[in-house]
Amino acid sequence: MKRILLLALMLSLIIIPSALAQEDDDEPEPYTTGVFPRAMAFDGERVWVANWVDNTITILDAETGEYLNTLEGNEIIQPVALAWDGTHMWLASYQNNRVYRLDADGNVETTFDANDDVQGPIDLFFDGAHVWIVNQGSGARPGTIIKIVAATVTKLGTYDVGHFPTSITLVNDEMWVANGFDNNITIIRADTGDRVGRVDVASFPFSVTFDGRHVWVSHYDGTLMLINNLSREVDENIVLEEIPGRPIELLYAFERVWITNVDDASIARFKADNGVLLDTESAGQFPASLVATQDEVWIANWLDYKIIPVSVDLADLEPLNEPEAVAANVSVLLPSPVPTGTPTLVPLTNCNPEAPSRLRPGDRGRVDSEGDQTPLTLRDAIEGNRIDTFPILTEFIVLDGPFCDSQNRAWYSVRLVESELEGWFVESLFNNGAWDYTIEPDTLEGDE
Repeated sequence: MKRILLLALMLSLIIIPSALAQEDDDEPEPYTTGVFPRAMAFDGERVWVANWVDNTITILDAETGEYLNTLEGNEIIQPVALAWDGTHMWLASYQNNRVYRLDADGNVETTFDANDDVQGPIDLFFDGAHVWIVNQGSGARPGTIIKIVAATVTKLGTYDVGHFPTSITLVNDEMWVANGFDNNITIIRADTGDRVGRVDVASFPFSVTFDGRHVWVSHYDGTLMLINNLSREVDENIVLEEIPGRPIELLYAFERVWITNVDDASIARFKADNGVLLDTESAGQFPASLVATQDEVWIANWLDYKIIPVSVDLADLEPLNEPEAVAANVSVLLPSPVPTGTPTLVPLTNCNPEAPSRLRPGDRGRVDSEGDQTPLTLRDAIEGNRIDTFPILTEFIVLDGPFCDSQNRAWYSVRLVESELEGWFVESLFNNGAWDYTIEPDTLEGDE
């Protein structure tokens, strides 16, 4: 079974470059590409297309689709992923186990290879400051992700994920990586690389995208799942309408989730804040890869080597019902004004001004190490039954809160990092005439 999945996935991988020569004797028509356009990236003016089979990069004018250039050379072998960091284009070569940083003209400036832990790079992601490389490795061993400072090309770390990872997305301050052979998603803290969670999904997750509230997951078995980014559970409140075909790639753009359906040769558009299917339309023989420009979504057809642009009328877009559905996701283009680093912080509810709350959903915390050294009780609800007690420095992830009880104490729903046990911690207690914190952020100023 794994061999079948591997062969199927290999029909959708890779890219490389180095000494990039240019040939334009037989310029293709507008909106056409090379053979098997596996990936695309938008640099603000142009769309770069990585052509898997003929080992080239096609560059098209983003406004008109006009052919501009072709990059090719001896080192371009199975290009599979592209990412634009605002100044440079990053290119992954699956077969050569290399990732390149190119200048705006397509010249190679820096190369990362096996000496830098690159092995089977399949996906690239730019988070606003760093480029993340997803490595599938051999499939027998767990894959990895590599974090690189885009501006200085400094490698910060290599972190284990699952077996045969396929896709990555940024979820607030976490990286979510889909693992094809494990049927799950590994969650890594973006700042430290620490593994903080795992979400089980359906058979062979293929693509992931984040809409600000949900992580959408497509699977090789033809199913879609919506995972709440705070609870890390399937959102049972949203029942997605079935789409006519196997979903491949997901893209969040223009307050919509775009999904290519290869069996039905169509593309589906869902409203991001409520999961309503807006429409589907024909999109070529084998529509798969997606990229957003300023006012269009481009669909690359792997089998007929053409690009289908879909215009988006920004004036017709309805505003989202809930502000939190607008993501702090630097990879998406939205008509509404949105932040590009972290979500706009909603003021915290302070249950007691003498002990202001210091944690938000998604934050990492720990049992407070100052003052009282006794273990802290984890409960099954606010003022609920005791689950167990945990010593100082026990680390957890905040799922929700704060919520106030009848005694003006703040409570948080948490998931313990080590055991993934979930429950409720109180944030402070009134002892000896004063309020003492019982939990704290795990990176307080002054910590080593």
